[in-house]
Amino acid sequence: MPVNNPTLIESYSDAMVWNGTLGRFSDHKAVDFFVDEGSPVIAVYDGVVEQATNDLLKGFTVVIDHGNGLKTVYNSLDDVDQVTVGKSVKKGDVIGYVSVSNRQEAKEGAHLHFEVKENGENIDPVKY
Repeated sequence: MPVNNPTLIESYSDAMVWNGTLGRFSDHKAVDFFVDEGSPVIAVYDGVVEQATNDLLKGFTVVIDHGNGLKTVYNSLDDVDQVTVGKSVKKGDVIGYVSVSNRQEAKEGAHLHFEVKENGENIDPVKY
């Protein structure tokens, strides 16, 4: 788990689901973990930080490459200066803190939007 004790989990979906913030249907190829703002977010596996950017819609996003085509994506984080591209992280390392920076899901409040990619394709994180 990338966060401890979430209060609610929004599931992965290949089907179109209603996005209350954007006011339209869209797919949700991620899992949202609802926790208190400021809760630590941890790396789920060892890897190397491939991306650490601030996106207008997704908020601060960290992508970790775990090798063998597996990557994890964490967005709606607070900007964390110590997480930089090329940095090695271990499973359990804090890579950020939950925020409300994900503007495309702002009405949902503080949560971690978590994706798993296998060979470039989003897959259900529950698989792992």
